[in-house]
Amino acid sequence: MTRVLYAFGLLGIWLIFAGSISPVTLGVGVVVTAAAMVLFQKSITGQWMPATYVRPSGPVAIKNIAVAFLFIPVFLYKIIVSGVGIARLAVLPGVSFFPGIVRVTANAGSLGATTVFAGLITLTPGTLSLDYDAKSDDLYIHWMDVAEYEAEDIDQQVTGGMRWWVRSMNR
Repeated sequence: MTRVLYAFGLLGIWLIFAGSISPVTLGVGVVVTAAAMVLFQKSITGQWMPATYVRPSGPVAIKNIAVAFLFIPVFLYKIIVSGVGIARLAVLPGVSFFPGIVRVTANAGSLGATTVFAGLITLTPGTLSLDYDAKSDDLYIHWMDVAEYEAEDIDQQVTGGMRWWVRSMNR
């Protein structure tokens, strides 16, 4: 039943983005939906997860969902502030900036949380997660304006406090 709901959901999304319900659009949508269902069947059923993974339930799941919803406005604020800063660097004449690569300790709690953390950093304008060193738990991030490589608060400047939110959703 779950697969049928996913298939109809994907087909509905296809039709919304296509903008019409002509026979050709519907036929192509059915083919694309069927291909997606075959290619991503392990993702849909959760079979790609390791055998040791225990899906949170009850109060833990509710807390994780609540933290995620509370994080959305915080993250949108960080995107807007960062985007305005990058636009300022691009528009104002004479403003110099120094792009560079910085190392930040991930310390997110698990490999999955580290992946989410790196993705959030990449989604923030002016930063791009480049690499992860599993031995030292470090992320290497390209940053648009590295004023001081040795600054005490460079981690806070790059990550913007997102680590706490990711760790809170991972507990």
